[in-house]
Amino acid sequence: MGLLTKAEATSLPGSSGEDSFSGADLTGIAKGVEIGLRISEAHFKILSLKQVIKELTHTQEDFNKVFAESYALLRQLFSFPNLCVSSYNGEIKVVIFSRHDIPESMLQTQLSQSLEPVLGKTVADTIFLLPAGRGYSLQEIKEFLSED
Repeated sequence: MGLLTKAEATSLPGSSGEDSFSGADLTGIAKGVEIGLRISEAHFKILSLKQVIKELTHTQEDFNKVFAESYALLRQLFSFPNLCVSSYNGEIKVVIFSRHDIPESMLQTQLSQSLEPVLGKTVADTIFLLPAGRGYSLQEIKEFLSED
């Protein structure tokens, strides 16, 4: 396993906090996925926020604002080479490169606590995290991220 230099790490998509790709535009993830797959296979997760945000907001504008704030917080949690991508249906897809299985309950608790400033404790506690499989190649990861 090769290590990245600092210059290589900061030049890759997602390393600076900028959204270098989204939903259908997944061309910028190849280098990150290549590095992630050196660590381990990819663990796929789906975080469903659509329903909880709908119940919290009254207008589409409010929904969009709360979703954007939630997504910005989550992107900080899943740093390079992990991926966090919003999908068109109000879900957030996460790809985690980890040699070990991450307990779903622990991850869901961490996500819930992180979203409390935006959603409030009661609503944040109702988020739903789903395991969505594993991927072993760039193609499988792109397919997961681009599915509706």
